[in-house]
Amino acid sequence: MITIFSCCVKVVEAKAVLKEMVESAFQPNIYVLISLIQCYGKADRTDDVVTTFDRIIELGITPDERTTCGCLLNMMTQTPREELGLMETF
Repeated sequence: MITIFSCCVKVVEAKAVLKEMVESAFQPNIYVLISLIQCYGKADRTDDVVTTFDRIIELGITPDERTTCGCLLNMMTQTPREELGLMETF
């Protein structure tokens, strides 16, 4: 569901599903979080992209090189120049 909402840039709906998932004791995996990063990127929510990437690290999830790097590079190409500094941690 998160991936579907993310593809349609339905941020509120994707976040609601994630919240329900976590409240049901299911921890998101790398693919769920990458879907959210893509959603946030398409919605020009750079702060949320960074927060979600930080969450990946905090959860102890090892970012998948191909999927994660590809997603982050794609998001960086869509990020306004003045917000690129927010993505320095990548």
